[in-house]
Amino acid sequence: MMFPEYYPLSEKKISALWNKCIFTLDANVLLSIYRYTPETRDSLFKVLQKLKSRVWITHQAALEYQDNRLGVIAEKERDYKTIKDCLDKKDKEIKHDLENTRHPYINREKIHKEITKVFKKIIKELDEIKDKHPKLLEKDTLREEIESLLRGKVSKPYSSKRLREIYEEGEKRYEEELPPGFKDNKKPGKKDFGDLIIWFQIIDKAKQRKSPV
Repeated sequence: MMFPEYYPLSEKKISALWNKCIFTLDANVLLSIYRYTPETRDSLFKVLQKLKSRVWITHQAALEYQDNRLGVIAEKERDYKTIKDCLDKKDKEIKHDLENTRHPYINREKIHKEITKVFKKIIKELDEIKDKHPKLLEKDTLREEIESLLRGKVSKPYSSKRLREIYEEGEKRYEEELPPGFKDNKKPGKKDFGDLIIWFQIIDKAKQRKSPV
C-alpha cells in the first residue's frame, strides 16, 4: 500500500502490535512521577511493573531524567510558597478593594475577616502537608523505584562520532522544520537535539529487536 501512514491500522494489526511491542518512556513520563498524586503515581508504577519485561528506555531519555530530576523536586518544594504568596497577595488586594467600597448595608470589615480566616486555614493546611511531604532531596525513594524498574533496560550512549553525525543532520532537518525535535531548536547548546537522538535510538532498537515500539 502506498502512503500507509494515512490509513488506520486494522484491529488485527493493533492487537498484534500490543502483544509484541516494546514500551519506551520519555524523560517527561519519569519526571511527571514527581508531579503526580500518590494515587496516580502508584497506578502508573503498577502498570509499568506488569509491562516490565517489555519496558525499555533510550540512554538520552534516561540522561534527561537525571539532568532534570533535582529541578522538578525543587519545583514541587517551591509550589507551597507559590500558593501561600498567591493567597497573601489576594488577601491584600481584597482588603484594598473593600476599603474603596462604600455601601450602607455591607460590612466590609466582617467580609475581609471571614476571607482572611479561610486563607489562614488553607495556609495552615499547606504547612501541614509540606511537613509530611517526602524529603526527596535527601532520600529519593521514587528514583529508587524507577531504577529498580529500568535496571538493565537502558540503551548504551551513542559515540561522539555518532552524536556529531546527528547534530549535523539535525541542523539540516531543523532548517526544513522536519520532525522530531525542530521546535526545540531554541534550547541551549546541543539540548535541542535531544528528541532527535531519542528518535534514532528508538529506531535502532526496533531494528535490533525486529519489533514495533
